[in-house]
Amino acid sequence: MTISQRIFQILKENHLTQKEFAENSGISESTISDWKKKGTNPAADKLSVIADSIGVSLDYLITGKEKSSPTDLTDDEQEIIDIYRGLNEINKARFAERGLSLIEQQKPIVKKAFIVARSTNNAPPRIVEGDFSDVLNAPDATDEY
Repeated sequence: MTISQRIFQILKENHLTQKEFAENSGISESTISDWKKKGTNPAADKLSVIADSIGVSLDYLITGKEKSSPTDLTDDEQEIIDIYRGLNEINKARFAERGLSLIEQQKPIVKKAFIVARSTNNAPPRIVEGDFSDVLNAPDATDEY
């Protein structure tokens, strides 16, 4: 599979139009259309921007494989990651806020929490598991004392 084929597959899987992709990436719609019509690949200097805008690692965009992809994810966890990768930056923030809100709603019964994390080096999101009950039950600035 070529890079451009992989891009269009990711767009299709994430229900993104070429227009939305163009807006998110800053690449013109005509250039994106040419990749599809002519079977060409994007210029090398655009690959990082493209990977970021469609929420995949540069490794995945180029090879179709993650450099260090976790192998112990459940199907549900992988689905959450795939959904996250398909979001633009604004919706990624909303996704994270909603996840934290759900954790907050279940505070009394949570013994273990799964948090989608994204490292600062643009690595793909990963699932972090741990016992967060002490943190979740700690008072915060909104609690009354």
